Amino acid sequence: MKTTDYLTIAEAAEILHVSKQKVYAIVKTGELKVIKLGPRSNRIAKSSLEEYIKDKTN
Repeated sequence: MKTTDYLTIAEAAEILHVSKQKVYAIVKTGELKVIKLGPRSNRIAKSSLEEYIKDKTN
C-alpha cells in the first residue's frame, strides 16, 4: 500500500469542498469505501474518490 494512493478524511473533504462530517456521512452510505488503519485512523482510496466524483458529475 503506497501512502500516495490513499487520502485522509480531511484531504477527501478538501477535494470535495465539503466538511469532514459530510465525508463521514458519504462513507456511511457506502458511496465511498474507507480502509480502517486503527480505531481512529481511516483512509480513502484515491480511486474510490475519483469514482465517486465521476458518478456525481454524470
